[in-house]
Amino acid sequence: AEDGIRDYKVTGVQTCALPIYGYLIESNKITINNATSPRSGIYLYNCGLDNTDDFKIKKNVISGAYAGIYIFDRAEFLKIHNNYICAVFGLFSRTYIGAGTDKENEFLHNSLYTSGSCMYFDNDSQDDWDVRNNILYTTANSPSACINVVSRTNSAYDFESLNGNLFYRSGTANIGRVNASTYSTLLLWQGQDICVNSTNDPNSLERIPPYQNPANCDLDLVKDLTNWGSGSCGRS
Repeated sequence: AEDGIRDYKVTGVQTCALPIYGYLIESNKITINNATSPRSGIYLYNCGLDNTDDFKIKKNVISGAYAGIYIFDRAEFLKIHNNYICAVFGLFSRTYIGAGTDKENEFLHNSLYTSGSCMYFDNDSQDDWDVRNNILYTTANSPSACINVVSRTNSAYDFESLNGNLFYRSGTANIGRVNASTYSTLLLWQGQDICVNSTNDPNSLERIPPYQNPANCDLDLVKDLTNWGSGSCGRS
């Protein structure tokens, strides 16, 4: 079995002070009753630095934190799948990976409910991220965004993929933001060129997700999304 942290109710996980790979954080309930920076459900530093085995974060419920998952530095080959995250930021990434290194990180089938940007990328840290089939719901106002890229220095630093996501804003936040430019509709966001392999979110939707009780981080869906053409969005 993989080394890992499974099936706990905990108040936070910090990993990895030293390079580590082949690790699993799965099926935990992580509650942080402090939403000040950088209090985080999972805090990553020097993780997943070998492509022979991925660093996996799966099926966790993370709530109450500044960031559900906070990447401080050097996190590569991450597989972040099927999590519920209720926080100020769902994913906060401040680490630069490096264009063309093929150290792809995956953010797939996650359900988010945030009071700030759902996904926040600094220092060109969006490079080599594959972001697909997530539900990105924010209650924030502009200039926050469902996907917020606050420091992109040139077009070499692109996402690997953005597609099949479900967006929703209950406030005036944007669908996307790149540097100082904000994109208030899905159509405007789809017109931006920040993906290596495709246009932005060509098969994505904007609609309120039928969460059971998001205020309590119960992000189960009260109905499936098949009739929307997005039956595979969110945690499966």
